[in-house]
Amino acid sequence: MSFRIEEKLHINNYKLTTFLNWVIENGGYKLHNSRVVSSTYFDNRKNDMFHDSEEGSLPRKKIRVRSYSVAEHVVGSSMLETKISSIEGRYKTKISKFNLEKIMKIGIIDSDYGVCKPIVRVTYDREYFSLFGVRVTIDRNIKYKSVDRPFIEVFDPGVAVEIKANYQTSAEYLIKKFPFYRTRLSKYSNAINLLNI
Repeated sequence: MSFRIEEKLHINNYKLTTFLNWVIENGGYKLHNSRVVSSTYFDNRKNDMFHDSEEGSLPRKKIRVRSYSVAEHVVGSSMLETKISSIEGRYKTKISKFNLEKIMKIGIIDSDYGVCKPIVRVTYDREYFSLFGVRVTIDRNIKYKSVDRPFIEVFDPGVAVEIKANYQTSAEYLIKKFPFYRTRLSKYSNAINLLNI
């Protein structure tokens, strides 16, 4: 497992151009072309992962199937990911070989949350930058869709800006290099709240 630091920056949509200019002026550069990110999040019938996320409980986790297409998840190009937030830090596990059709139909059994089924699909456009030795991601055109009611889709007008650094990076360094307000943001939580699930 590889711990990393993840911090969300509070950047308003109307100030995104200013932020992008700041990134470039400070020597930031694109790591690769932007792409669509699509994730289906799982939860148990009481939405305990959602509640743990809202409360900031530790430890907590999020389980999702991730792919890089607006179309449906496809075997061979989708990943089963578990994001874990613990007292020691944050890390992510990825599984590339799994029964996609089965878990999308009947769910997955988690040791902490029990039977978890697909709840919401989140898609967005992501840009990747490198700045001060830190990865910066910018997510926009965020859309939330209910798995049970796929005809219901909600557009999020906001943007999500995140810095992702090596676990040894000091908090002082990140604050000095990225002098922006920090915020808590969970696209999964936003999806549940906006879709009233």
